[in-house]
Amino acid sequence: MLLVYISKNLTAETKQLPIYNPTDFNSELVDLSKQKDSINHVVANFSLINQNGDSVSHLDYQDKIYVADFFFTCCPSICLIMTNNMNKMQDFFIEDEEVKLLSLSVIPVLDSVPV
Repeated sequence: MLLVYISKNLTAETKQLPIYNPTDFNSELVDLSKQKDSINHVVANFSLINQNGDSVSHLDYQDKIYVADFFFTCCPSICLIMTNNMNKMQDFFIEDEEVKLLSLSVIPVLDSVPV
């Protein structure tokens, strides 16, 4: 029985996470001129200061699955929906050390902790 288990696991295919491009998203939220792009979107290397004053970089997320959320607090539309979805993901993955969530302000002057 152990041999069958080992054999099955050695031959099992590894699955890769999908990379979503604009054509995979809601057409109401995507610039029509970008829908044919075939470039895989990735977050570039980064080094930032978090809300606690600590340095955070892409290296802190190395070998992890992470969701990057870009927001600004004065956003009148989609940001609240995205924040609610990030909260749901946080609740679901709170105990999972392999999954990390990252929210980045696109207007840090307005979204800083003192503000």
